[in-house]
Amino acid sequence: MSRRTVVAGAAVAGIAAMLPWAQVARAQDGSLYVIAELVAKKGQEAALRDALIPFAQGATQDRGCLSYHLHEDIAHPGRFLTFESWTSEADLAAHLSSPAMAAARPTMAKLLGKPFAITRLRRLV
Repeated sequence: MSRRTVVAGAAVAGIAAMLPWAQVARAQDGSLYVIAELVAKKGQEAALRDALIPFAQGATQDRGCLSYHLHEDIAHPGRFLTFESWTSEADLAAHLSSPAMAAARPTMAKLLGKPFAITRLRRLV
């Protein structure tokens, strides 16, 4: 294999790694998709937002995390949804029992208006 082939291949791999849809495309078979809903208590919307942003940023570094996106409902400020993809149920379980999650639980308990809900999904198409 020539040096040019190796360099070109590395460049393509580097570009693909920066594109979110490239990550999702790799995750089509066997991956686990998750939507989590977190709803703030009335008056705690900003505090929950401030707690969730760094947590979500850190979650992207967890083993097996293919993508982790935090969104806030425009029509209902204080309602947050995560859209996540994981390589396996085991990696999601490790995330849910991670030190970061354990550290976040007491804060979340004070800020959430209802227990957070997790929906696990399997991609069909």
